[in-house]
Amino acid sequence: MPAGGRFAIDVIDTWAMTTDRVGVTADTSVRVDLPGRPYMAVRLTRLPDDAASGDG
Repeated sequence: MPAGGRFAIDVIDTWAMTTDRVGVTADTSVRVDLPGRPYMAVRLTRLPDDAASGDG
């Protein structure tokens, strides 16, 4: 991830068609624990600099 930004971390279950926000980070590396099911994805979305909360 690029330095100098905040990112929302979402886990996407492509089979159940659900998205869960699992955190927000400003680090350049992050570990995301995934459920033990197939067809999972991770999405990181850069948040605006003035974002006060982790809900994007």
